[in-house]
Amino acid sequence: MALQNYKLTSQEYQVEDVDAFADLAYEKGWTDGMPVFPPTLKKVTQIIDYIRREPSEELGVVSPGEGVATIEKVAINCAMAGCKPEYVPVVLTALEAMLDPTFHILSAQCSTFGGPPLAIISGPVVKKLGFNHAEGALGGSGHRVNATIGRAIRLILWNIGQGKPGELSKTVFGGPARWHSLIAERPREEGNPWNEFHVDYAGLKPEDSAVSMLGANGKVVSCGFAASPIENNIATIANDIKGDGVAAAPHVFVLNPQGAKILADAGWSKERFRDAVYEQCTVTVGEIKKVASQASPTSVHYWKKRISPANDDAKLHTIAGADKLHILVSGGFGGSHVCYHFRASTHSLTGSGLVTKKINWDWD
Repeated sequence: MALQNYKLTSQEYQVEDVDAFADLAYEKGWTDGMPVFPPTLKKVTQIIDYIRREPSEELGVVSPGEGVATIEKVAINCAMAGCKPEYVPVVLTALEAMLDPTFHILSAQCSTFGGPPLAIISGPVVKKLGFNHAEGALGGSGHRVNATIGRAIRLILWNIGQGKPGELSKTVFGGPARWHSLIAERPREEGNPWNEFHVDYAGLKPEDSAVSMLGANGKVVSCGFAASPIENNIATIANDIKGDGVAAAPHVFVLNPQGAKILADAGWSKERFRDAVYEQCTVTVGEIKKVASQASPTSVHYWKKRISPANDDAKLHTIAGADKLHILVSGGFGGSHVCYHFRASTHSLTGSGLVTKKINWDWD
């Protein structure tokens, strides 16, 4: 049922056509450089009617600009991103996760590393809304739901949170992921041999749908499950992960479904794989001292708490614990040598970052 007699309070603009709107969006700074759709009264009210919440409802304050996120403001940014109304409960859940103190939104917005908030979508919602979890799972696949939800999250951070480089955001390089960073977990019935992400890492139920948010930078990892022994692949993966240095920040390692199947068929659980990778993610004190990034005051303060700097041969795990390494299955079959690794760019002393929230919505 639609809300009755509500009034929107945002300023209205009149433009001649969509071309004029594009110019206005750039002039007003409503976009981070990518094109956006006009947030017409029709589109915005369709969203508000669908989610059945008062447009003036305040959801929280988005740093660093300290803008107040209301249902109306979120609806406007979702409309600009091209979201269908049924996508918006996912966006609202992502915002809820980012506003959780554990997420450290200020760090995700302003870090010099520029790690954008990564959205991980898991549960029945993946199939219900048609998220792509196969080839091109991280983007560039032509799937509206993946792209527009990722864009809506970004526009909320841009327009409400004012996370704009050169102003309140100090990311040195940024990157394409700051326009869109979202990945959907492959469902169990479509080739994922293990428990859902939100079950293992948030204690939710398999029938729940969830959004997990992590401010993170990512990169491709090349191994070769189809051609090499499992132990060799674990060594390759660990060598890549530990190259990112010593920190308390969480990691998400994305296995493609073919690699996950090879592991599962050989009797490996997700936990066994995780623990095996973690055990090999070690460096010596001497190696740490040779790496400039690990010699920064913040890093030194962190790793000196865990090990004595006097013994150059002493070993230290580059991950704070096996529970800080999270395993996700996504992507296409036919490329067992291709995996992906996300490392949180949040504060290395707190180890904070990954927050999972249940999507409290029924699409039936």
